[in-house]
Amino acid sequence: MNPEEDVTRLLRGLMTAADEPYRGPGPTHARRIAAARRRRHGLAAAATALVLIAAIGVVFGFAGRHDTDRLRPVTPKPTAVPAPTPGYPTPSGRSSEPDGSSSAPPSATAARTALRPIDWRNSVMNLPSNDVCPLTRVQFSDGVASLPPWHYSIVPSAPPVYGDVDRDGLTDAVVVITCYGNATVGGPETRFMIVAFTGNAKGGPTPIGFVDGMQAYVDPLPSLRENGRTIVVDWRPDSGGTLVRTYRWNGTRFVSGG
Repeated sequence: MNPEEDVTRLLRGLMTAADEPYRGPGPTHARRIAAARRRRHGLAAAATALVLIAAIGVVFGFAGRHDTDRLRPVTPKPTAVPAPTPGYPTPSGRSSEPDGSSSAPPSATAARTALRPIDWRNSVMNLPSNDVCPLTRVQFSDGVASLPPWHYSIVPSAPPVYGDVDRDGLTDAVVVITCYGNATVGGPETRFMIVAFTGNAKGGPTPIGFVDGMQAYVDPLPSLRENGRTIVVDWRPDSGGTLVRTYRWNGTRFVSGG
């Protein structure tokens, strides 16, 4: 038999041979493959979850730290309160305008300071209510104020005197003011009023109280005794005699001591 016949026979055998069906892996091997796949899937899911948890923790940690810094309260620095100005002032410069228009004596809780230097002849005064000169708020210019039917002035011959007349440890001032009206309010007779002032929060004048007042033709002269705590006024009435009165603060008003 020649080689060609052998090849021909082999090819015919292959063509006529029945095909055998494909047989996959057995049940045991298939279970092992499925288990391996499940392990791989479980490990991948666990790794993904760990990455997500770590990322969320970082985000919330940063946000919490940012909010804490932003919401932390800031404590303001304490403001220093200036001490009252000690000593007795001397008139110089224009005075500060007093706060408000109340003519009542300052209360115990009101902010009070020692008087700063005041140019009384160009000051704004709140005056206590009285029966001598009726206006309770007067602005002076060069020592005079015209508020028809009334006219006011600072008495040049009786400069203010300074002391602690209300005994609170602060410097006060005693000022002599004169007023007169026209015919509609009783004629041009000169009236004098003595007023005590303390300092307000701005250092300007605010009234302690009305000391005394009367109609006279000679300028009264105030002075102080007992370390500035007693007011002494020489009224020098036009009768030619000498009338000296003393006044002390009783906690609510000035009372005459004779």
